[in-house]
Amino acid sequence: MYRRLSQLLDPFSPDKFFGHFHNRTHLHIVRDRAGFYDKVLSLEDLDACLQSELLPAIFFKVVNDGASKPVDEWSHLRSLESRPTAFSQLPVPVGIPERLFDLYTRGSTIVVNSSDLMIPALLQTCRELTRELGFRVWANIYLTPPEAQGFARHQDKHDVMVLQISGCKSWLLYAEPVSEPVEIEMRPGDLLFIPRGLGHEARCSGRGSIHVTVGMLPLYGFRLLEVLAEAAQGHPLFQQPVPQEFATEEAREAFDRDFAGRLGILFAEMPASALVERGRREFIDTQRSGWRGRFADTLRLQELTGDTVLCSRYEILRRIEDHGDSLEVQFAGNRTTVPTFLKDCLDRVLNDAPFTIREIPGLLTMAGKVDFVRPFVANGLLSIIRI
Repeated sequence: MYRRLSQLLDPFSPDKFFGHFHNRTHLHIVRDRAGFYDKVLSLEDLDACLQSELLPAIFFKVVNDGASKPVDEWSHLRSLESRPTAFSQLPVPVGIPERLFDLYTRGSTIVVNSSDLMIPALLQTCRELTRELGFRVWANIYLTPPEAQGFARHQDKHDVMVLQISGCKSWLLYAEPVSEPVEIEMRPGDLLFIPRGLGHEARCSGRGSIHVTVGMLPLYGFRLLEVLAEAAQGHPLFQQPVPQEFATEEAREAFDRDFAGRLGILFAEMPASALVERGRREFIDTQRSGWRGRFADTLRLQELTGDTVLCSRYEILRRIEDHGDSLEVQFAGNRTTVPTFLKDCLDRVLNDAPFTIREIPGLLTMAGKVDFVRPFVANGLLSIIRI
């Protein structure tokens, strides 16, 4: 299911996107429709974020014609305690809104990195895309003043989707070995997909531009080698030191042969499919938590009845591991175990559709059904729609 991705790509289908554009070439979807991305990022959300007096400087970058402005030009050190003492924590650098706005009006682009961690609607979008795609997705916001350019021509090490929120921006795409760049004019509501490694640069026209760059980081082949290296760290075959500089040529050749053999054994124990599974499991375990509405649900745990309407949180990546007599639901470091004979109950509550507790199948009593779902509400996998 590609619910959120379908909304962003409309009228293109996800199947057409993956079949013809993803990892191949760029895609420009023309809409020229102001407000199209309001549920992803509205100007009100952005304004509320930028008016804070505690803007973490680590999330911001100020750029003018490819050169970054020094952090001390637009931030200061601030204690997070209202009454600092000799034992207070060290002050942290925070952005000064007035200085950021001043630099913007003088031609600098303001970049809000990992902005999904600061704006709830953007966070929800990235989490849903992460669930649908199965790999890390995040967002950066670019605020570019009229007739200005932030970054110079460059390539990204991951795929990106550019969502034009307001204003217009001219993009140049450099597809090797073609010498002449492709020029694209982005208007509000437009989308531009840029595959990994495609050179690009952008410049604002007569009106200020706001766009969101959605970064997408699939599990690339070289990452599997990193996963393999992590596995080798604890493997008994790879605890020996390599030959020293003074070792004989004979010893070096023997080590080469021996090392190749050990790699063969490790590859046999952990083929590519096992490496992929290990990488995905690690990603599921380390996905961001703190889901919307979880604290409110925690306060109502004791109010659950047969008529309570619940639904699994769509944005959470989860996996179910079968241990024979039990099933273990795993996500974000959480482990919840249920007996295997309750598999039908588990399938019902985790299928992303709302349900009442009394609708859970099987022979459980009403109290048993409430007890069955309570741990999943407590750990955040199920949300309360209506008590």
